[in-house]
Amino acid sequence: MEHAWPASSPPSNLERVHSGELLLRRSSSLCALAQKNKYYDFTETALILRGIEKARSWNADILNFSIYFQDSDVITKKLAEAAKLGRDQRGIVVVAATGNDGGLPKYPAYLARGASDFISVGASDENDGLKKRNPNIPNDWGSNNEADVTIAAPGLRLVTTAVNGAYDCSFSGTSSATPQVAGIVALLLAKEPALTAKEVKQRLRNSADKPVGLVPLGRVNACRALQLSDCN
Repeated sequence: MEHAWPASSPPSNLERVHSGELLLRRSSSLCALAQKNKYYDFTETALILRGIEKARSWNADILNFSIYFQDSDVITKKLAEAAKLGRDQRGIVVVAATGNDGGLPKYPAYLARGASDFISVGASDENDGLKKRNPNIPNDWGSNNEADVTIAAPGLRLVTTAVNGAYDCSFSGTSSATPQVAGIVALLLAKEPALTAKEVKQRLRNSADKPVGLVPLGRVNACRALQLSDCN
């Protein structure tokens, strides 16, 4: 999907904001925002707000949060505004990872509780069940979950790009599950750009697979979400 970035966007492919602590990279219709500083501290409210505001100024369609941090009334307000008013009143689609300690969803994923336009993402395992912590494995993790979690996606040993042009074959956790859902949302909005954030969330839920080990949570199904033929 082609995207004409507004004149206010930076002319280069990489912009450094706030002494290099917030990096924003643009490529075609993809706008990736990464919080980065000396201590890898992702909890600074000012940086997160700056990222949300920059994404809105670039007319972003989706905000992916593969992080969690201290809850903030200011950030909640900004996310609610994005989900309601972004994309010409259709709403930016906010997708957030639930967390990996086996408890309840972390912030901002728990904003999906009772909200029609926020998407929270848990992780499924190789047996199509919710990924749970194995007490016999040191430092193992479990997908955070509750009844209001929107959807699950595979979250174990995914192949992804890494630094220096390498590949990582062990990317795991709800942080790996969440961008899969965001990517499917991107495909869906490329096909049906008039969908609202609420309609996107409904489509993902209604089209999800329902493995016995995940019920009532569903696992995202890209083919069915896009309403393509031969989705067997």
